[in-house]
Amino acid sequence: MQPARSLYCHDFEWADLAATWEQAPPLEGVDAASLGALAQDHWDVFHAKNNGTWTPSRLRPPFRLYRQGIQAAQLLGQGVSGALHLAILIVGDFSQHAIEILRAHEAYDASRCNAFVCDIANDEIDVPDASIDVALVVFVLSAILPGAMDAVVAKLHKALKPGGLVCFRDYGLYDLAMRRSTKRIGSDEADALYFRGDGTLASFFSVQAVADLFGEYFEVVENEYNTVRLRNRKTGTNMDRVFVHAKLRKPLDTL
Repeated sequence: MQPARSLYCHDFEWADLAATWEQAPPLEGVDAASLGALAQDHWDVFHAKNNGTWTPSRLRPPFRLYRQGIQAAQLLGQGVSGALHLAILIVGDFSQHAIEILRAHEAYDASRCNAFVCDIANDEIDVPDASIDVALVVFVLSAILPGAMDAVVAKLHKALKPGGLVCFRDYGLYDLAMRRSTKRIGSDEADALYFRGDGTLASFFSVQAVADLFGEYFEVVENEYNTVRLRNRKTGTNMDRVFVHAKLRKPLDTL
């Protein structure tokens, strides 16, 4: 069996990439709140266009969840197919279309998986308090407004059992998508909030930002950059991707 560490990508030093970064000025006349209000429509269009074919499986986090004791897990985001191997799943995704794709998946079993549309920024998680072993938060927080992130973390803490884990994976600061984009939004809450051409939001996280975000409620077990260097053979150029991988544990002495 491979050691867990060998499953994590570390193709280059994040600090070397950071040293080459020059911050672009934010665009004028772009309102983050307005984009946030339209986010559900934009994600529905995204999933309808891709119809379940978009899934970064090559970059999916190698979370070690095959352990005794996991009875229930909550998957937020990427509702198309992730984590269907777990025993009992409560799956929430912002997009109705993504949930429909998941329900149509050949591995979907309604007897052990409850999939529903959930706006995690504004809705309560429809599970009993302290009932979830693991929350998979995969490319979720980057898609919501920074001002809503603290409330999401509090909801995760409320839903998890003492000792439960948040398994976090999202875009890292200075990822290729961030360096290619000129669509930075001016925000008092975040310097790394961007929007894509399809209107969806994208925040990019440093490991310090993740530690600060979860630190009030969770113990940090793992928190690191995964750096992936892809090679464009046609152009002969490197494409440097950055992701943040973290595991955060709810303390045993809290409810």
